[in-house]
Amino acid sequence: MSVSDYIPSRAWIAANNVDVDALRVALDAGADVDERDWDGVTLLMLAVDSEACLQDDNVPLRVDCTSLLLARGADVRLVNERGESALDWAGGGRHWLAFELLRAWDARTTTS
Repeated sequence: MSVSDYIPSRAWIAANNVDVDALRVALDAGADVDERDWDGVTLLMLAVDSEACLQDDNVPLRVDCTSLLLARGADVRLVNERGESALDWAGGGRHWLAFELLRAWDARTTTS
């Protein structure tokens, strides 16, 4: 898939806008929790990045879309075309709360 072929889904738009209610509706309607774009970026990566951008705008740090995606079964270990995971996107202090959540979720799911 190329960038010109990609049409964002309702779930993608909701995660990009950090709209947890719209994301829930899209997931309830059957959206793929591990949806990817043309570059292999997942909904979980997008949620982490979008939530981090809000922090840059002096909005309190949020993880509601990230949490919802995890609760619905998003795979923390998926990587994009550059080999980056959602953990990588959250790391380095960019979104410390999402990083802690993803790290704990990954540890919990790999030991179960």
